[in-house]
Amino acid sequence: MAVPKAEVMKKRAEYRVPALEKGLAVLELLAASPQPLSLMEISRQLGKSSSEMFRMVDCLEKSGYLYKSPRSGTYRLTLKLYALAHAHPPIEELLRAANVPMQQLALSLGESCHLSVLSHREVLVLVESPSPQKVRVSVEAGARLSPVFTVSGRLLLSLMPPEELESFLASCEDFCQAGRRKQQEILRTIADVRERGYSEAPSEAHPGILDLAVPVGDAHVGMVAALAVTRWEKSVRPLDRAVVLQAAQDCARRITEDLGLNHNQLP
Repeated sequence: MAVPKAEVMKKRAEYRVPALEKGLAVLELLAASPQPLSLMEISRQLGKSSSEMFRMVDCLEKSGYLYKSPRSGTYRLTLKLYALAHAHPPIEELLRAANVPMQQLALSLGESCHLSVLSHREVLVLVESPSPQKVRVSVEAGARLSPVFTVSGRLLLSLMPPEELESFLASCEDFCQAGRRKQQEILRTIADVRERGYSEAPSEAHPGILDLAVPVGDAHVGMVAALAVTRWEKSVRPLDRAVVLQAAQDCARRITEDLGLNHNQLP
């Protein structure tokens, strides 16, 4: 017998863990604060009483997540969260999360797909899931590509804050060697990609190939990658583009959620 959706949502709401929620709220508050906070300040900003928050803050301090100044009595985060985060290398976690969704994407579309990140002013292809077709387009893992002349590169550049993007392009050899007109064209393309939320264009390096890339991860925490689907341009119909885009976005969302990140925070 199926359980009504409303009842399922109600059950989920009942599974709250108030103490854990308070602890996480304290950590997030201190992470966002530019200076240490007293127990009274923590309580006030979280809308709780000092007596209610004392045991939680005390527990976090004894567990090594907070440091209490012996002089001012204020609290700040220690490096324990940083150490925990770096116990799992981000690229390894990204590859683990992407493995199955990318294989399923390649099988469902009958097209190859690959995952890339920015590395040392280049686009580095981390992994590829090949098409099951005998004749297919392939981009090998380990390949290094131009950040301004590839769909994946322009997508990753579009996710950068303006000042970071300006600094990146100022030291990007491909961009600096392009003429003034080409540079303006690149900047307009990056702006268009930022507005659309995805990047699609014929390959500049390989005529006849059409690339589409969507973002994976969360730009706010510095974990961002480009998931790209590569196809023969002549075989793509208008309807196919919408199907491929939706499938790629669904795949990117699955990877992002598996990483514990918020896909909606991507620009």
